[in-house]
Amino acid sequence: YSQDYRTVRFGGPTPTDADMHVAADAGSLTMSWTAASNAKSHNVYFGTDSATVNDASTSSAAYKKNQTSTSYAVTGLNNLTTYYWRIDEVDNSGKVTKG
Repeated sequence: YSQDYRTVRFGGPTPTDADMHVAADAGSLTMSWTAASNAKSHNVYFGTDSATVNDASTSSAAYKKNQTSTSYAVTGLNNLTTYYWRIDEVDNSGKVTKG
């Protein structure tokens, strides 16, 4: 059995991976992405530690919410801090594909 991950992973993230020049002077930013074709909803993770965000579960502090929208606004940002985010896609059967 092979899985075509192009149909289950999200794409087109803004800001892009490793973007070091995100305009967040106002202390806020709206992240957005293109949903996978079979995504019913999205689990949003956000934090200041790469490993923590990567390893997070829905019971972790990095987990922010499950939503159907393909954008998420964050506030309280500091321009001198590096932030990490992850989107997991959830399909109609409840299967989660880690972003």
